[in-house]
Amino acid sequence: MEALCRAYWQPLYVFARRKGYSPEDACDLTQGLFADLLTREGFAKADPNRGRFRTFLLASMGNHLSKHAEQQSAQKRGGGVLPISLDAHEGEDFFQLESGERFEPERLFDRRWAQQLSKLALDRLGDETDLEGVPGRFERLRRYLLAEPEPGAYETTASELGLSVNGVKTAVRRLRLRFGAILREEVARTVAEPGDVEDELGYLLSVLSAP
Repeated sequence: MEALCRAYWQPLYVFARRKGYSPEDACDLTQGLFADLLTREGFAKADPNRGRFRTFLLASMGNHLSKHAEQQSAQKRGGGVLPISLDAHEGEDFFQLESGERFEPERLFDRRWAQQLSKLALDRLGDETDLEGVPGRFERLRRYLLAEPEPGAYETTASELGLSVNGVKTAVRRLRLRFGAILREEVARTVAEPGDVEDELGYLLSVLSAP
């Protein structure tokens, strides 16, 4: 549950920011939501048969904001103990980059959700690759996971890694397959039924590819 909170706090933070709250208030409200859900066992209300985890959290945040009549301290809401420690800087950086008028709060939430799950998958893939004991390999190959190489790029990377061009292509192909498998696992943790994974994964990829 803590891992899910860490994955979802930034999407909820930018949702609150897009609703007009200051950075401090948005962070405070996001912390307060998780404190309320955990201390009141609110996550038990997330009926697996009624939708996806991101949908439940977004609805919960909407209700949380609508009930927020005035600023409350984290001490009062969470009893002085927050379930997780949040650093708002990264979330705020994303908000400043993506906060154009064309993005409504719900869409901004979805964009950050898709990016966060992708980052979790990339971090896991990087950890696995580092265990293979080839320094710098993943950092040089990760650029090819979500985009096709520019002309000559594989040749440059092959020279940097001491591999053949075919060796680089093979390594990229394996990384892409493993990245897809890890991303599917991350998505599967947020849906109730195995049959929902492909739909949610397809939605995530559509959000990432949207302009």
